[in-house]
This record gives sequence, C-alpha cells and structure tokens, in this order.
Amino acid sequence: TVDAVDATSVTVSWEPPEKDGGANVSGYVVEQRDAHHPGWLPVSESVTRPTFKFTRLSEGTEYVFRVAATNRFGIGGFLQSEVVECKSLKTVPSAPNRPDVLDVTHEGMTITWQSPEEDGGSQVSGYIIERKEVRSERWMSIVKNPVTMTRYRSSGLCEGNEYEFRVIALNSRGSSKPSMASKPAIAM
Repeated sequence: TVDAVDATSVTVSWEPPEKDGGANVSGYVVEQRDAHHPGWLPVSESVTRPTFKFTRLSEGTEYVFRVAATNRFGIGGFLQSEVVECKSLKTVPSAPNRPDVLDVTHEGMTITWQSPEEDGGSQVSGYIIERKEVRSERWMSIVKNPVTMTRYRSSGLCEGNEYEFRVIALNSRGSSKPSMASKPAIAM
C-alpha cells in the first residue's frame, strides 16, 4: 500500500508473505520504474522492515513500485503498487475572511482579519494587504513586505475618500485568492 506521497518521495508498506518457503524471510528487494517506460530500477536489496521510502523522485512523474521477499533460497514473487504520481500535497492557503476596518480617522484606518481556515498544509508566512478607492477599479498593495500579524494600520489616505481593503495569505506554495473586500470606509 502507498502510505505517503510528496513532491519527491513516496513511502510504501506491505504485509510480510504468508509462506516463507521453508526459510525465514531475510529481507526485501525494492524496485521502481517510471510508469510510462519499461525497465525496473533496483533501489535496495537489503530492506529489513516491511516499509520503504523512495526518495529523489521527480515531481509530476508517475511511478510504479514493487517489492519481493528474500530468504537464503532466493527471491520470491514481486508485489506491485498502483501507479503513483509524485506531487506535493501542500497547496496555497484558502482566502482570509473579509477584513474589518476600525479606528477610522482622516489619515488612517486599521484593518483586522482572521487567518485562513485552510493553511494548505504549510504554515501561513504572511499577508499582503491591498487597498483601493471605491470609485477606482485597481487594487494596489500597500505593504512592501508581507505582514505577519493579522492587523495593519493603513495611512496616507486622502480625507473624504472612500476606501476598501482586501487581504491575501502566503505560504511556501504561493498566495491565496484575495479575501472579500472590506465594507467601504470614508477617511474623515
């Protein structure tokens, strides 16, 4: 059975054979091949436990793995896995929730939000905050570097203008979709 798949590794495990052929199982031979090419590649001939992690695989490639028990008389029949595609189980985070706008003055507003529900299997490393004037179509990032807290004070506003904010979460795989826009707030 295939237990774990990542971008460059696959862990498989199997049941020891029911019949040992009259001598104790001394180990296992494990092999791999590209699912779309013939020719098995021996990976190890001295696996002692009924589990093995295949490493240094190529992300996006499909593989087949097989294992056979050995004893002092030789090697048994091979047990073969299904086709397994190497891909990272990590994804980008889900979008943060709609941000709230607090402490509104004529020159600044504080935006707060909650972490996304799904981090994509990789810790959220920061947030990008975008702002636009309600009458404009264009969102602009207002931070040079991602912020790590879930609140931010936006300054440099024009008194009397109406603003909306949205937040994007980042992890090691990339950026989330933007949150819903905040309710519009007037700098006053």
